[in-house]
Amino acid sequence: MKAQLIALITFCCFSIALTANRHPGDTLFPTEVVQAYFSIDGFPAKANHLCCAMDKEKFQSKTLGQSLSPRVIRTCRLIFQNTSQAVVAVWLRDAETSHDYYVYLTYEGCWKMRDIRTFQKVEETRKRLKELNALSKDELGKGTDSTTGRTLKFEQANLDLQIAPDSVIKAHLTAKQKDFNALVSYLKKKKYFETGDSLLTVINSDKKARSLMDKCLIREVTRSKNNPNIYHFIIGGIGDNVVGFLYNDTPTPLKNTPDFTDQENFLHRSVPMPHENGYIILDRIDLRWYLFKST
Repeated sequence: MKAQLIALITFCCFSIALTANRHPGDTLFPTEVVQAYFSIDGFPAKANHLCCAMDKEKFQSKTLGQSLSPRVIRTCRLIFQNTSQAVVAVWLRDAETSHDYYVYLTYEGCWKMRDIRTFQKVEETRKRLKELNALSKDELGKGTDSTTGRTLKFEQANLDLQIAPDSVIKAHLTAKQKDFNALVSYLKKKKYFETGDSLLTVINSDKKARSLMDKCLIREVTRSKNNPNIYHFIIGGIGDNVVGFLYNDTPTPLKNTPDFTDQENFLHRSVPMPHENGYIILDRIDLRWYLFKST
């Protein structure tokens, strides 16, 4: 009963905070705009809520949501919002497929969808994973990838994680939290964080570091060129299309109120804002760790 009461109070405070942050004259929140666009029932007011790269969608007879099968489950979640910009994550899935999309909105008298992104260039990853899944347990257990030098079991688990839903990727870090903390502690102890933008060369020559990375399914660790306190624990990807975990070594303390108009509260001042041309998603897992994707 006590837990239910606390949950109810938290929900009420959250709802009040969102209502207080609504612009004067607003009829829809960012999440409501995106929900309407992905709804199977259509979005009659879509012309008022699309702009920029999404302008062409104004003249389409159907929205993306109407084009999808009724079997598709659609979940929208607010990732970031300040007074002028917002990012909403959309998870579409059915019994066979799962896709994560990221919608970017701008406030221009009302909230307008300006662009949509998703993680790109996954076909090659899916092809390689299919090949690995066709191998026997004995072949997987004894084999090594000639290109990466990693075991085939690592390759299989890593590639599977690369194309997993965001919820699964975040759950991986939570489940392996001790291993991730051990990896960070070891890299700090060896002062590898101070060696440059890419730590791969020094890490590859350290068997313990490599072992810890393998446990975490991490291929590489890099330091941000713009902020020396931010590190990327890279799961994988092709070219600029990268997925992994962002580690913020000097986080700003969180506030206790769900005030989405304040970037510091939801991300922190030292962490960049998600954007369609940079980090297409930055989704906080805890005080220091975020899921990130770039394209």
